[in-house]
Amino acid sequence: MITVGIVGASGYSGGELLRLELTRDGNPVVAAMRERRILINCTDTTVLRFVPPLIITPDQVTETIEALRDVFGGLS
Repeated sequence: MITVGIVGASGYSGGELLRLELTRDGNPVVAAMRERRILINCTDTTVLRFVPPLIITPDQVTETIEALRDVFGGLS
């Protein structure tokens, strides 16, 4: 297991636009999340961007967080 450093995180006050800045390339994370049917994208190589629908449920947020933990834990 490797450590994934998080440089910063922020949100947009007008809605649920979130970013998570990593210390490594985020494209493998995007691909692994897509395999889990969760869509995120990577901007500027190291920034993961989350744009959930306004009708997202707490269970879907939990599912996404758990999937991210699994993906980060499996990176080499």
